[in-house]
Amino acid sequence: GKIVFVHAIEGSHALGRNEKPEVIFIPRKPGKHHQPVEGVMGRGYGEGKRFDRYLDNLVALKHRGVCMLTLAYLFPNEISDCVEGIAEYPKVNSFKYDRVYDPVNEEMNKGLSPLGKEVVKKMLEIGMIIDLMHSTDAARRQVYELHDEWIAKHPGEYRPLTFSHGGSRALHEKYHQKTGVTKYSHHKYYGASREDILAIERSGGVIGIIMENWWLTGVDTRLPEFEGWEMTGIDCVIETIFDINEQTEKKDFSCISIGTDFDGFTDTPPDLFLYEQMGNLQEKMRARLTEEQIERIFNGNALRMLELGWKTM
Repeated sequence: GKIVFVHAIEGSHALGRNEKPEVIFIPRKPGKHHQPVEGVMGRGYGEGKRFDRYLDNLVALKHRGVCMLTLAYLFPNEISDCVEGIAEYPKVNSFKYDRVYDPVNEEMNKGLSPLGKEVVKKMLEIGMIIDLMHSTDAARRQVYELHDEWIAKHPGEYRPLTFSHGGSRALHEKYHQKTGVTKYSHHKYYGASREDILAIERSGGVIGIIMENWWLTGVDTRLPEFEGWEMTGIDCVIETIFDINEQTEKKDFSCISIGTDFDGFTDTPPDLFLYEQMGNLQEKMRARLTEEQIERIFNGNALRMLELGWKTM
């Protein structure tokens, strides 16, 4: 009968924005230039210890109860680069955010910085769950390599990885073919590829299904290219669950969870934008899934990931 809140942080820019000289600072909004704050967080750290304050901040957050950190976010930070993170319609019409992710631009796909690799190693060491949402393929692969190295040195231990609120890249590609619209294909990199799905499954982690049609299918009926398409959020979520499960090794729904992203400005569909509507999703799932499978997806898998991956210090 109690409501439990578990603290997670989306975006490792929360650890600081003062590392140099390798980082180029990109304004988060046109006309606003966010400069690093000099001499505040870095106080007391000399040459040769330029990463220490970031790692100290990470450990301090862990001590305060933070269980998970998303490495990337809507803009490149000092730890990781990022893919598209705002759906096309609000990006252009509400946010007026003009950064466009290019999957073949080497400068946008370097992955983790040297600092980023140290942050990942420290998270594996202290037992803070690594969220790969918003990361580029390059960053994801580097995390998988560091994760596998850590596991090889600590047999019998677990460090689950996660995609906290996303979908399936393959499903995006399916809808590109269905609709014939490919101009927004650079948004598909937000979703998990089969390589990602298998890596998450091996680690014991979960992929949380987002409640937003755009990130599940790449279809938004407000855009003229998709005029006439009718999409229901509940159906998109169920389709994504089965699509991801088919790409796993075990095919037992053990690495799928719910990752609503109900944060106040996402474009949630009209039949799935309130927590009260989750029961409607559950009812529709009963037509194709057992009660045990539904229980895993709604809470069991996520609780298992927390138990395995969120360690006391």
